[in-house]
Amino acid sequence: MLPFLFLDFDGVLNNNDFLKRAWAGRTKEQVTEAWLECPDFLLDPVPVRRLNRIVGQVSFVLSSSWYPFHSFETCQRALAGHGFLGTLDHVTPKRFLSSKDEEIADFLSERGISYGQASKQFVILDDEPLFWFQQNQIRTDDKVGLTDLDIYEVARRLGLSSDPTFGY
Repeated sequence: MLPFLFLDFDGVLNNNDFLKRAWAGRTKEQVTEAWLECPDFLLDPVPVRRLNRIVGQVSFVLSSSWYPFHSFETCQRALAGHGFLGTLDHVTPKRFLSSKDEEIADFLSERGISYGQASKQFVILDDEPLFWFQQNQIRTDDKVGLTDLDIYEVARRLGLSSDPTFGY
């Protein structure tokens, strides 16, 4: 079984400067409407392609606030449209008023994976702090998004290989 990589979108697959450029000349209402119709303009292709270095070595789990506003398929198409060569394999369960920590815990519990300590069975890419999973989180900087060093850290923690040139 491949290790799981829980993937957030905002702050991981984009960054503050990228979003400012994407929003340029649009009102907040226009951005919201465009995001609800087709969110892919808010993904930066550079960090999306960085994920290609670990495709085939992890099972990607959508763990983003984009879902349930967008279907699993819409999120997959948005990634593919920006050069992602893999697929989203799973999505965390969405429960009314549950935290991301609870959703990830439910996902792992359903698969019999313990999560009380650092594990080579999963890692979480997210820019927001997680409280139950700090030892398994690689916290990206929302000013930068996913970096080469973040991918190396994923590979190191999960014992993967990471080709530094693949995906560019």
